[in-house]
Amino acid sequence: MAIKAVIFDMDDTLLRTYKIAYGTYMLTAKALGLKKVPMKKFLKHWGMPYDELIRGTWRNAPIEEFSRIHGEFARKRSYPLIKGVNEMLAELKRRKMFLAIMSSKHTKAIPLRARQAGLKLDYFRELIGLESAPFHKPDGRVFRKLIAELKGRKIKKSETLYVGDGLMDYGAAKNAHLQFAAVLTGFRKRKDFLRAGLKDECILKSVIEVPKFIESQSN
Repeated sequence: MAIKAVIFDMDDTLLRTYKIAYGTYMLTAKALGLKKVPMKKFLKHWGMPYDELIRGTWRNAPIEEFSRIHGEFARKRSYPLIKGVNEMLAELKRRKMFLAIMSSKHTKAIPLRARQAGLKLDYFRELIGLESAPFHKPDGRVFRKLIAELKGRKIKKSETLYVGDGLMDYGAAKNAHLQFAAVLTGFRKRKDFLRAGLKDECILKSVIEVPKFIESQSN
């Protein structure tokens, strides 16, 4: 089945994020007198909606104050673009594919981070963030708005690919009956996806391999 739409996760899929983000969260914790946590514990909650990540990492953290201070630090720290991303997107656009971002970030943070990294948002038809749905990955209903739009464009779920770096991404795509490709630019390893049941040919080193992957699925 030919792919007609590609939905991308943002953090560690289009941008290199988690290592820099860990530092920013720890700076915020220090400013609030909260205990520094090991990266391993932080990554257990990485990819969750913002409030859940904070509560999961620091049970008694003052959410509003944490968010304010974290925002001040975060605005000064950019996440670098995965090498070749804009060229990859240009190729998919040339093939007339529907492109979207679906992230656990706050919606307003998506264009900010894109500008900082040099990610060209003109390629995307939709930017879906945290506030766009009452559901969150791995709940497949997180795609409900996008699936409805794609249906209106006569694009089937089986013709839609979600690309992400996390097991929650894989779970969400699976639960929504979308195709999925994992990228290894986050902290998850190939073995993590294999253990979760993803086929080896659906695990890519980087998002820049997506056009080639789509060709292989169309043959």
